[in-house]
Formats: sequence, structure tokens, C-alpha cells
Amino acid sequence: MNPLKLSLPEKLTSHKWLNLFRVAWSGSPATGGSAKGEWIFASRRELPKAWPIPADAVVIAPILIEEGKPDRILVLREFRVPVGSWSYGLPAGLIESGETPETTIHRELHEEAGLAVVKFLRMSPPLYSSCGLTDETFVQAIVLARHLPGGARPESSESIIPMELDYDGVCQLLDHPEYPFDAKCWLILDGIRQRGFVG
Repeated sequence: MNPLKLSLPEKLTSHKWLNLFRVAWSGSPATGGSAKGEWIFASRRELPKAWPIPADAVVIAPILIEEGKPDRILVLREFRVPVGSWSYGLPAGLIESGETPETTIHRELHEEAGLAVVKFLRMSPPLYSSCGLTDETFVQAIVLARHLPGGARPESSESIIPMELDYDGVCQLLDHPEYPFDAKCWLILDGIRQRGFVG
């Protein structure tokens, strides 16, 4: 049972990748009284939908395994327009029509990093990126990967610099970052610092 009564979402903008919606709400279960207001949030969908919903995107933590070399994770230094800065993140991308999360992971890893998936280690259920701001969901995957001939093929709108970090490199980046972290990337790297590269 929903604790708040919600209106149908009203679309406020009209853009290709992301739009703003307004929802009116009423009720106040925390105080036992009544209240009302409105909430503005972003959605990638033509019409936002309540949980459960399929994932909009994937985020990939690729662990590079090569004989004679230490295990490494591929992190991207990418320029992000909303924060006006470079930031540290993981390969990621939107799930296109007809794709499964797995096929998107294969495609995005090839395009953004020039890597092929060797093995899927773990995949999350759909996760919200920020429940208070957007209904966007993503699947996070940890995969073993290897280099492909020809390297990465990022889109023209993407400014991406791949970084391969062994355990010491992970610790150094966490302790002395030059740029901000995407939260998902920081959590994965901190897990490697705490437990090492574990399958």
C-alpha cells in the first residue's frame, strides 16, 4: 500500500535522452496528518513507471586478467558536462531496444574500453541511481575481461581516457584523486582496497 497519494506524472520538458516530470502528492503517514506538495524528478522514459521496472543502463567493473601481469581494473577518466569536470567512473551505457543487460555490457565494454568479456562474475538486480532525483535504474556487473585488437571506439561526444589500475594503483587513486569520483566507481575501488581482486 502506498503511503502517499500520487497524481499521474506531468511531462515538463521534451528532450531525447532525459526529461523532467512533476507529480503532485498528498498524505503524511509520518505525522498522521495530511499534507500536499509536488515533486520534480528526471526520467529517461516517455512515461515514468513505478517499481518494478527493467533497467535503463549498465555499469561495468572490468577486471583485466593477462598471463604474467597483475590483475587490474579498468577505470575511465571522463569529462562530465553536469559537473563541469573530469571524473573517475566505470564503463557504462544505456540498454538499447531489444538488448539484454548482458548484450549491452558486451557492446559498451568494446566501444568504451576496447575490451571483451571473458566471464561474468556478478550481476546486480536493477538498482536506482538516485531515488530522490530520478527513476533511472541500472544493472552493475563485475566481469573478467581481455583486450581486443583495435582498441576502444567511443562516440564522438565522449571524452574518455582509460586507466588500468593494479592494487597499488587503486589505493593511490583513492588516497590522492585529482578529480571527483562517480559513487559506483568509488565503492568498487574501495572494495578492491579492502579485499583485493577476488572472483
